[in-house]
Amino acid sequence: MKKIFLIILFAPCLMLAQIHYSTIKLGVYDPSATSAGFILGYEGGWYVDDNFIMGFSLDWFNKNYVDENLVTDFNSSFGINGQLNELRATTNLNSFPLMCTATGNWPIGPRAKAFVTGSVGLEILFISYRN
Repeated sequence: MKKIFLIILFAPCLMLAQIHYSTIKLGVYDPSATSAGFILGYEGGWYVDDNFIMGFSLDWFNKNYVDENLVTDFNSSFGINGQLNELRATTNLNSFPLMCTATGNWPIGPRAKAFVTGSVGLEILFISYRN
């Protein structure tokens, strides 16, 4: 009887082990303006219940690149063809998006669930270039 009482007493504490989740993201992101760049991020969240999750995501995107269109414009405008124009068109881009997310899921069959996800966020963008 004592063991059953202890199991009933501590069962809610054991269920809290899955109330939070977190993910570390590392990879390559490929926007059309800059080509592929390095991305590093963290995502975390809380299970409100079995069917609803609230969370957040913070990422860092970094890309150093040479704007080839600007190099072509410099070469045609100034008539100087060389590495100087490439240095003038070098850009360092750092982006920090912060997203708040919500995910709901509902069973629609014996082995299927429907997921609905929504996010809202903001982004801080730092661009450094030579002009």
